[in-house]
Amino acid sequence: MKIVLVQPPWVQVPGRFGETPPDAPMGHAYLAAYARERFGDAVSLRILDAVAEGLSEEGTRRAIVTEKPAIVGYTNVTATAPVVKRLALGVRDAVPDIVQIAGGPHASVVPGDMIGPLDLAVRGEGEHTFAEIVERRLAGTNDWSGIAGTSYLRGGEPFDEPSRPYVKNLDELPFPARDLLPMHAYSHEYPTRARNRRFVTFFTARGCPWDCSFCCKHQVWGRYARFRTLDNVFAELEFLRAGYDPGFVFLRRYLYRQPQARHGILRAPSRRRFRFSVGVPDARGLPGRRPRTHHERRGVPRIATRRGIRQRRCVGSDPQEDDS
Repeated sequence: MKIVLVQPPWVQVPGRFGETPPDAPMGHAYLAAYARERFGDAVSLRILDAVAEGLSEEGTRRAIVTEKPAIVGYTNVTATAPVVKRLALGVRDAVPDIVQIAGGPHASVVPGDMIGPLDLAVRGEGEHTFAEIVERRLAGTNDWSGIAGTSYLRGGEPFDEPSRPYVKNLDELPFPARDLLPMHAYSHEYPTRARNRRFVTFFTARGCPWDCSFCCKHQVWGRYARFRTLDNVFAELEFLRAGYDPGFVFLRRYLYRQPQARHGILRAPSRRRFRFSVGVPDARGLPGRRPRTHHERRGVPRIATRRGIRQRRCVGSDPQEDDS
C-alpha cells in the first residue's frame, strides 16, 4: 500500500517565508519511520516536501496524483490550512477512493476546520494514531471509530474520539526516516562557523510545561516535558555524522528544562568529535549565563508581552496529567 506524506507549499504567504531556507518536516519523518518499522514491506512510503522541492500548489497536487496513494497525510499550521484543503479537494477529484489525513498544530487545535475536505484529523502526537489508521486501511475498511486521537465526520457532524496518551518513553521511537527527505535541500544561513552549510533539525524532547497564551505546543506535545536519554541522543548524532555529514545541527525542545542533557549535548561535538556545530533555539539560554526571564529563555520578543501575549505559570510536571 502506497502512502504519501506531504509538507504543503507556502504559496499563500508571500515575502520572508518564501525566502528562508526550508526546514525538514520532522513530524512526517517520525511517522514514516514508525510505520515502516511496524508494517515493513506492506507499505511504501514517500515524503513530499513541497517547500524543499520548490513545488507550486498545482505542482504538489500533480505529484500526489501521480503516486496514486491509498493514504495521503498533510502537516499544516493555520497559515497552510487553506492550501491543504484545496489540495485535498483537487486530489480527491482525481483519486476518489483515497484517504486523506490532516495533522500538525492546526489540525490538533481546530480539527473541525479540516474534516470535510479531508477524511480525518489527527490530534496531538501522531505515530500510534497514524499506525492504527494504516492498519484499518490495510484491512480494507474506512471505519475509524475507536481510534483515539482522531476527529472525523459521523452522521455529517464533526466527531472527536478521546485524546490519545502521549508517548512516555521517547527512546522507543525509531530515528526519523531522513532517507525519505531531500536532505541536500536543507542548508542553513546561520552566522556560525561550520564545515559546510548542510543542517539537520534534531528533537531531544517533547512537551512543554509552560502555559503561554501565544503557543499551541501543549495541545500538540502535552504539558509536561519528556526527554530522550543522552545515550539515545548520542546514538542518533553518531548516525547523522556517518550518514549525512551535516555542518550544523539545530536542537529543539526545551533543553533548559534538563540541565544535564543541555550540558551533555552541547559539549558532545568536541568530546565525541562529531565535527559539526550545534545550535539551540535561543543562544541566550546557553550554559554560562542564566537568562533573566522565561521570555529570554524562549526567545519571545518583548513586544509580544506589551500586546497581551504573555507567558503564564508552569502547569505541567507530572506525566500522569497528560493521560487524558
